[in-house]
Amino acid sequence: MRLLELLFFAITNPIYNAWLLVLEVCTFAGHWWWWKLRLKLLLLYLPEGPYRLAMREASKVGLAQENLIYGETPCLTVKKILERISPSAKDVLLDLGCGRGLVVLTSYYCFGMSAVGIDILPSFVERGRKLVGWLADTKVEFIEADIRNLPDEMLDAATVVYLASTTFDDEQMQRIVTCLERAKAGTRLITLSEAFPSPAYRLIYSEEFYFSWGKTEVYFHEKI
Repeated sequence: MRLLELLFFAITNPIYNAWLLVLEVCTFAGHWWWWKLRLKLLLLYLPEGPYRLAMREASKVGLAQENLIYGETPCLTVKKILERISPSAKDVLLDLGCGRGLVVLTSYYCFGMSAVGIDILPSFVERGRKLVGWLADTKVEFIEADIRNLPDEMLDAATVVYLASTTFDDEQMQRIVTCLERAKAGTRLITLSEAFPSPAYRLIYSEEFYFSWGKTEVYFHEKI
């Protein structure tokens, strides 16, 4: 039964993602930044896709592979999610586990936000920095760091935190909770799949959005 499910997903997921891409083209066709971003990402990851990269580097950073399973938030979904919190150019977004950087770059291009992509995998950070250099995005930065132990100055600067926590195990999530409980009051936190398990954050509401793997509930919080 499990084999049939995997086979069905392998057949339908490329079709589903092609549909998401069509929606993106219809939305961003008139925006030159989107075409440049997609072209540069294609060139950067043509030799090795992000999923294989994450699996290859998992053992090097001492994390279980289930905590590094790769999935992406499409540009159009990033735009729709952030529209719910009405961001401005004064906001600073942290993307915890940024991967290829779609969240940070879309937040900058669509809303003028300063954005920092944080990832423990050096290849994502290295390629993200190349991407920023090619696109000349001065308000976007990629940093190699452990999202379970971020410095106070980084948390103090953030006004919005994005956490794609869909596959994290309990130990990983608890360490992230301890870290993010140090964020300043009023920080807005966006998580996927489940509400953030901390009394330090007030859940505002939730809504379903489309991701590379399918529809997922997104939870919007505010630090008390």
